[in-house]
Amino acid sequence: KNECTAALGFIWMLSQGVIKYRNVTAPYLKSNGILPIFLFRRNLLRSLISLTAGTTDKSKNVTDKFHTMSKSEAQILASYKPTINKTTLIHDIARMEKRRSKCFHLFNSTPHITIYYEDLLKNPDKWLDEVQDFINVPRQKLKSDQIKIHNGAIPSSVTNWEEIVATLNGTKYERFLYED
Repeated sequence: KNECTAALGFIWMLSQGVIKYRNVTAPYLKSNGILPIFLFRRNLLRSLISLTAGTTDKSKNVTDKFHTMSKSEAQILASYKPTINKTTLIHDIARMEKRRSKCFHLFNSTPHITIYYEDLLKNPDKWLDEVQDFINVPRQKLKSDQIKIHNGAIPSSVTNWEEIVATLNGTKYERFLYED
């Protein structure tokens, strides 16, 4: 942060039109030498919980807040436990899975790197070195001031865990209940 002048980046979430405008997105990135770095969570349930929490907590005046550099703000964000809509849960996870699959298909011929959040947390130096190599900048020791918002297990992150378990048990998404 504030020291690397060899690369410039931006965050463009899949929910912000990357797929919708695919006919111009991939060609634009290719023709301008932009190298996509995809950061995904393996656990789509965790992703859905995070997305729901970040977009629906109007009471704390921190809506649409997914990243924080302040411990106090992280505590405020973490204190909000969303209720996941059990009626649309399977559909929502399937939609996220489909969107990710479309992304991989869309960018299969574009130079890119895919990193999973869980892997990055387990071995940050390895993945940050790979990213620096990928974007062809000299390796530096990188660190982030970003603070993780939800540190607990998935059940402690929502208000209706039992309903989520009942909904996902016996489905192909059941594994997300236990992968963390």
